Amino acid sequence: TSIPLVDIEGRIFAVLVGNPPDDPTWHSVNDDAIHLLEKHRDSVVRHGDGTSRRGVDIFLSAGYSFGGGQKFPKPFNQEPRNQKILDDLLSAKCFQRLSGHVSSAFSSWAPKLHQHYVDTLSEYQNQDPSFQKNFPRTAFAAATFNFDEQTETVEHQDYLNYIVGWCGITSLGRFDYTKGGHLILWDLKLVIEFPPGSSILIPSCYLRHSNTSIAPGETRQSFTEYSAGGLFRYNNDGMRTRESMSVEEKLRKESEAREKAREAIGIYSTFEELVKSVLS
Repeated sequence: TSIPLVDIEGRIFAVLVGNPPDDPTWHSVNDDAIHLLEKHRDSVVRHGDGTSRRGVDIFLSAGYSFGGGQKFPKPFNQEPRNQKILDDLLSAKCFQRLSGHVSSAFSSWAPKLHQHYVDTLSEYQNQDPSFQKNFPRTAFAAATFNFDEQTETVEHQDYLNYIVGWCGITSLGRFDYTKGGHLILWDLKLVIEFPPGSSILIPSCYLRHSNTSIAPGETRQSFTEYSAGGLFRYNNDGMRTRESMSVEEKLRKESEAREKAREAIGIYSTFEELVKSVLS
């Protein structure tokens, strides 16, 4: 069952996404996904020590990013071997179903925010015919596959993601979710059971989060979808970087962005708004 997290103003700012109702095949989605991640784990080409700041050793990201000095949005650079692995994962029915389910929940619980994501991707596709989405139904620009045998993230924020945007996190593996693999939302003082094959949509940019360890002999992987905040900024700025602007225009854009950031939380929906949209 899906469970929304609601703030004091009644805004739905995160959702624990339930599994599709009355679908006896959903357990196979988890099984097929972990089979693919385990199959490719030892073939991933890693750079440096490979460990991310989130605490994951073996991972691959696909899709589009913008930040870190880039002059325009572009796909993640890939080693040829890693690209073959990603092609296999992105074309797999199990990950397409997981992505489609998360995007469906996204559009149901936060329709205004979801539409903002969809419109932004559409703008990029209109500007650049080569711009490719990872999955047919996704609203997100990027995805990361975490291959570790026991994926356990440390406390972190995904501060490069869109400031009020949602990140779809899917838990995968073979473990007792009542005893381990919990999601911790530190700012909310919540520890949440996170069963394999289920997903959560959270504003990962400003909520500190991590997950707990699992028992020896158990396995846990994960799959996430997200969009960099820079993609929205670049689009809002007329497909230009702030560095390409005059000093006056840059200061004006930054001032406008700060004001919009204060108002951005209004893009979340309330129960009343969702009911009205269904009945209208």
